[in-house]
Amino acid sequence: MIRNRIALCALFLSAACCFLPRAARAQAFASSILQFSNVTITPDSGTVQFLGPPWTANAFAQAQNSLGGSDSNSASSLGGAANASAAVTYASANGNANAATLAGTGISTVNITVPFVQASSVGRGSLTNSFVVNGGTGTVNVTFDVDISGTLGVFTGVFGEMADTETIFSWDLVGPGIPTPILFRQDFLHIDGPNQTASTSFTTHLSTVIALDFGTTYEATITADSESLGITSVPEVSPAFACLIGMVVMAGLLRRSIRVRA
Repeated sequence: MIRNRIALCALFLSAACCFLPRAARAQAFASSILQFSNVTITPDSGTVQFLGPPWTANAFAQAQNSLGGSDSNSASSLGGAANASAAVTYASANGNANAATLAGTGISTVNITVPFVQASSVGRGSLTNSFVVNGGTGTVNVTFDVDISGTLGVFTGVFGEMADTETIFSWDLVGPGIPTPILFRQDFLHIDGPNQTASTSFTTHLSTVIALDFGTTYEATITADSESLGITSVPEVSPAFACLIGMVVMAGLLRRSIRVRA
């Protein structure tokens, strides 16, 4: 009987040594993308005069993890396209903007597949320009329009601790008496604990009317920002440690068998 128990124990421990690494995987996933396009500035009367190149495009991307990985890049273009990307193990990001098409994008992704790791990423694209409204005196109503779209998703596996992702759109306008941002939208997804998932998407048009002074300089900055974060925390059981425990158990059973025979 005891010999049968020892044989069964050895068989079980051999299987455990093979399958424990697969069973102890951990997951935390977070990703989002935000885009803007169709930017217009339209006064009720007069004309808009831009003071620099049509627009300046700026891009930024950053990725980090708790293993010491860090990557960060930025780019800019006067009147053209700017693109920046960053990547480390378990995280990546991209930011881009195009001054010719008046569009920008921010993308961030975290995908952790091992325990005890934290990773984050930021992707950002923006356009900047200064302008005045000419052709009149006093104030004039100016309409600011833009189309934006976004997709957000988060997921935790059986050993995931937390995942969140966020998109932020803002249109800032710097000038006398202007409350900024003049257009803004923030979307956020967050989950705590294992085996959860959430997602959302949107497409919308944003518009506002602001009274501006003729002949006064204003600076506009339009930004698409995406940020993601993930954490895993359950330790992966070492196959060697599991086998060591099995050897100790088997040794105990062998001693017991010897005592019984004696």
